[in-house]
Amino acid sequence: MCGIAGVLGPAAAEAIEPMVEALRHRGPDGRGVYRAPGVALGAARLAIVAPGDGAQPMLDGELALVANAEIYNHDALRDELRAGGARFTTGCDVEVILHGYRAWGPDLVHRLRGFFAFALWDGGEKRMLVARDRFGIAPLMLWRGAQGAAFASEAKGLLALPALGRRMDPAALDHYLDQRHVGSARSLFAGLEPLPPGGRLLMDARGGGQVERWYRPVASGSGAAPAGGLDEAVGALERALDEATALRLCHGEAPVGLYVSGGLDSSMIASAAGRARPGAVAFSHGYDPSEDELAYAEQAAALSGGPWRPVRLGPEDLDALPAIAAAMEEPVANPDVIGLWALAREASREVKAVLCGEGADELFGSYPHQQLLDRAARHPRWASAAALALRLVPAELMRRLGPYPGALADPAGRARLATALTSPSLNARVEALTSLFDPAGRAALYTPDFAETLDSPPRAPRAPEPAPAALLDRLIDRDLTDWLPGYHLGRENRIAMAWGVEARYPFLDDAVVAAILPLARAFKVGLLPPVEKRLLRRLASRRLPPRLARRPKGPVRVPLALFGPRWPAMARDLLSPERVRRQGVFRPEAVARLLDRADREPFLAGRQVFALVLVELWREAFAV
Repeated sequence: MCGIAGVLGPAAAEAIEPMVEALRHRGPDGRGVYRAPGVALGAARLAIVAPGDGAQPMLDGELALVANAEIYNHDALRDELRAGGARFTTGCDVEVILHGYRAWGPDLVHRLRGFFAFALWDGGEKRMLVARDRFGIAPLMLWRGAQGAAFASEAKGLLALPALGRRMDPAALDHYLDQRHVGSARSLFAGLEPLPPGGRLLMDARGGGQVERWYRPVASGSGAAPAGGLDEAVGALERALDEATALRLCHGEAPVGLYVSGGLDSSMIASAAGRARPGAVAFSHGYDPSEDELAYAEQAAALSGGPWRPVRLGPEDLDALPAIAAAMEEPVANPDVIGLWALAREASREVKAVLCGEGADELFGSYPHQQLLDRAARHPRWASAAALALRLVPAELMRRLGPYPGALADPAGRARLATALTSPSLNARVEALTSLFDPAGRAALYTPDFAETLDSPPRAPRAPEPAPAALLDRLIDRDLTDWLPGYHLGRENRIAMAWGVEARYPFLDDAVVAAILPLARAFKVGLLPPVEKRLLRRLASRRLPPRLARRPKGPVRVPLALFGPRWPAMARDLLSPERVRRQGVFRPEAVARLLDRADREPFLAGRQVFALVLVELWREAFAV
């Protein structure tokens, strides 16, 4: 990946250099700037494909391009465009965007296989096309004002603009405290917004234009089954996943490694990598041999045929949290960001890119909240019996039954789960399982002055009630559109790029998505445990050791208890009554009660405290 930036407006010429400088961590291998009247483009390049050429901005007549992209089908596109008369001057994959625009205009995005965020200035038409890949792997932030527009790979680039103030967006904060991330359509920085996944914007010279979605993922649990049934579907997925992994492993001249957790998804990628090019180095993190996944990760890493680099976290790793908050830009309330930081740091010593397993859970609808809600909607009697068990079974026994240790022993977590099982409203069930702070909790947390800045009383957005049979499809669509880019891809991309490492995702390849998403529910959910990812598990039974193929889904955990007394000391310092009162967003007495509750009920309250700590670290990092 690279860092790109651009400006439309009278201040473009002088604004671009500081923007590119702010993105230098994303592109240590080269920098360049293009200027024309009223427009400027800049890039900081991480050279992976054709490192000897392909400098950016890339020019062709009246066209100028900056791109943060890996185009895996560039050879085929190059041949097609050459047949139409295009003349290529570099071996760089992103040059196909320049010539593709000449041939197909803004619709060239439909032909690109890979991930990308790019801006192309058409000096002849006096317009700029900015576009982003289907799932939002490559980030792109926008600012538009009366005097023009600007964009950058990260908010850091836009914050270099003198005219841009630094304020927090109240609605974005509310969404963050609800869903643990700011969202794919919001920014915590007031005035900024991400170009949405699968989005494009054609702007005139003054920055005017409408964002449109050129791609939206749609699940279809009632889809038709392949004529050959499950075996045909497994074969199609195997071919697609092997090809997608090989493309990402072998793309470019730079060394590529793997993130391996020991779960099903990363184990399958390790298996495919071992077939495509044995020897890729695998990276894993853990914290305690009696609780973490490193034993499984070691077995999975062996499938790639390369060395394994385990990273053991300790109390001192908490000290990186301020740097992590600055790197992420938009907070994500999960302590596993500390593990991702340690992985990227270790990977940066040996590779420039890593293959990751994200995307499979969203495509199959295999998160515990998705599976639970789907089952409860389809089997109301089971849901009622489970809710009764929550009241009657001792908490310590319930704790041992859940995939997330501590969830069923926490009184607040048990109450949320009971609502998810018994509420007549499916929207209320979704809210109960996915909200970090529910609407009442957020309202109690905010000061009256801050609450008035919100457009409406704090609450989760309501969608039309889906039929029970369609619930899993809607959950898949929701998570692919918002959770995946807002929660997973954004944090992993920015954390990896803080160390000069590019993250790649075989499960989000076009062919892999096409092999999973349209299939009927019966191909995604099985009848016998582990029920999730039926199609992938059938394939895994052929490719993985049984110990890995049959593992139920569980979290990649970084428990706050790992950091010992450092964690409560940091939390109470950053959330002291004086600090909280000075910021004017949260009630000091509400935060104090939450800190006390976290000592007794660490599963939910501890995560809530972590979310508030990240907000304070974000304020400090960006002087908001």
